[in-house]
Formats: sequence, structure tokens, C-alpha cells
Amino acid sequence: MAWTLRLPSGRWRAEYRDPHGRKRGQSFDRKADATRWLAAQTTAMARGDYVDPTLGRATLEDFWPRFQTSARNLRPSTQATYEALARVHILPQLGRARLGSITRLDIEEWLQGLQAAGVGPSTANAAHRVLRRVLQAACDAGLVARNPAAGVKAPRPPREEMRFLSPQEVHAIALEVQPRYRALIILLGFCGLRIGEATALAVSDLDLLRSEVRIRRAFAEVRGELLLGRPKTKAGARAVALPNFVREALSAHLSEFPSSPDSFLFTAPEGGAVRRSLFRTRVWQPALGRAGIANPLPRVHDLRHSAAAIAISAGAHPKLIQDMLGHASIVMTLDRYAHLFSSVGEDLARRVDELAGDSAPHMPRGRREEVASIERQR
Repeated sequence: MAWTLRLPSGRWRAEYRDPHGRKRGQSFDRKADATRWLAAQTTAMARGDYVDPTLGRATLEDFWPRFQTSARNLRPSTQATYEALARVHILPQLGRARLGSITRLDIEEWLQGLQAAGVGPSTANAAHRVLRRVLQAACDAGLVARNPAAGVKAPRPPREEMRFLSPQEVHAIALEVQPRYRALIILLGFCGLRIGEATALAVSDLDLLRSEVRIRRAFAEVRGELLLGRPKTKAGARAVALPNFVREALSAHLSEFPSSPDSFLFTAPEGGAVRRSLFRTRVWQPALGRAGIANPLPRVHDLRHSAAAIAISAGAHPKLIQDMLGHASIVMTLDRYAHLFSSVGEDLARRVDELAGDSAPHMPRGRREEVASIERQR
């Protein structure tokens, strides 16, 4: 039931009964505006996507704690990132805005303001993802009818710079670190584990008979605290096959640094877990200098990229590389390493030509060599 009436002030009042029988309304200067708004409300009720307009009066700042509670399934490091982005870039600008009043234009202007303030595209993109998720949670909770951030294009972050190490360089670095970390470098550089996954391995996660290692947990450093949790993605829980020389390096590590099955496979010199931040400054960076690694100097994470590149050079299928790295989808694998597969394709064409070229009936081998010679001269 819906109706419009003229007020003594000359304005127009649009009123209706919501699905719970409560009277709702809003005043307008023109009857056409009141009629249009009323039609939108009645249409929404008929479609089943009606949202009580009073619910959207909560501000983004008011809703943020509820979102945090609903997002407890996120990894601690992700929660910390969300909190930092909200505290610095989202709530100061949009926190006092009512959920129901935030528009697409508001979000576009907010993003423009971040860029004008010198916020980098990667940070602005991450802040937009957080805001979009918060507003989607409000939408799912029935507080707003739609997510205004869903259709907004955020700044595209620059592609991550990757420094690929050759197998020789990986081995050179491994020789320059302390003996307790040599097998760790080899494992990272040839099997593609994340540093947080490798340092969270227990001795029992290593199966030397099957030549595989099982990734079940991962470390994350949050505000200086080392937290042990599940891998970054669902696909991150996986078993990774070990090349023979990696298995031998791990076997030698266990012989030199024996531990109980439940203990960490890799430990700090004073005992306990390996901290990524300390490993980078005290172990990794000095070893790069001693190994003579040229600029640009690689990060520890570049060992993971190098493992992918080495596997591609060995002819591994993209699906196998996805499984090795624990990517959630093969799209991610191809997006990051597609440029490396081009050389593999050229090698495949050469091998097929060697296998089947002689049987091609349409052109004698001598003629094909002549054509190839002409092409090389162009």
C-alpha cells in the first residue's frame, strides 16, 4: 500500500507500508520526485530486494567493528592489513558517512583524493578492495540495497618486479649462508615454497621415502608477533615433490641438525622459529654479497619465482606449477609467468619438427632447409 499527500508547507510526502506493516515515508519538493521514489520502493518490495532505509543510517565507522567480527576467518596478517588500511585511508575520509548515502561518485572522489595525497596505486587498490568488501558485507546483512564500490575501477597496481635466479645462483647463495639454512635456500629456490610455509614445516611434514614435503601451516609476522596459522590460500595446503638433490640436502640437514618429529625443521641459532625479518637482514642480504649476486638484488620471495622459472625451463605443465606453488587458480600462474612459457613453446615446436618433420610429404627436407636459411637471412 502506497500513497502521496501534499503537506501544508507545499511539499509532497510519499508514504508506504513496508513488508512488516510499518509506515515509511519521505518528503520531497516536487510531486514527481515523491512519485518516482515511491515507485522505486514498491518495485523493490515486489522483487524481494527491498531494504529498510532506516538500516542504512548507520555510519561506515559504526559498521566497521561488525565487519571485523564477521571477518575473523581471515589470516591474522590479512586482518592486520585491513585494520591499517581502514585506520589510515578509509575511516578518516568516509567513516562518518551513512552506509545508505555512500554513492559510486563518493568512492571515485575518495580514490582521486588518495592519489592526490601521494598514495601509491598498490595501496589505493588495496584500500578499495577493503572498502568494497566492507560494503558488500553491509549489503549481505540487508543494510544497503547494493554495493556502490563494486563497479568502481581502482588504480591498477604496477606489476610486481621479479628477479629470476639461475640454478647456479641459487646454489651459490646456499653455499654462503650458515649451514643450518642451506637446505632452506635450496628448498625455496627449487620447490617454490613461501618463506612462511618453509619455516613452519615440522620434521614430520618431510617424507624422504616418498620424496615430498607436506605444507600444512605457515608463519606470519604481525606487528612484530610471529603467528602460526594455515597457508595463505586453501590451495596452499599441498604436497610438493622433491627433486633428488633437494631431498639429499634435506636429509643432510636432518643429520646435522636432528630434531624430534614435532619440532620445526628449520630453527634459529638460539632455537625456536625462524623470523622472516631477521632472516632477511642477518642471513639473506649478507649471503648475496658473499655470493657475488649482481644488481638488482633479489628478495627472499624471488626464490619462489625462480623455482617457477626453473620448472618452466624444465618443461613443466602450467597445472603442475600451479600445484607446486599452491596458487588458487591456474589463471594466477599464467598471469605471472606467461611470458616464460613462450620459450618453452619455441622449444616444443623444434622438438615436433625433429620428430615429424622428415615425414612431411609436401616439402623435401632439402627444400625446407633452404627456406629456413632464407628466413634466417631476413
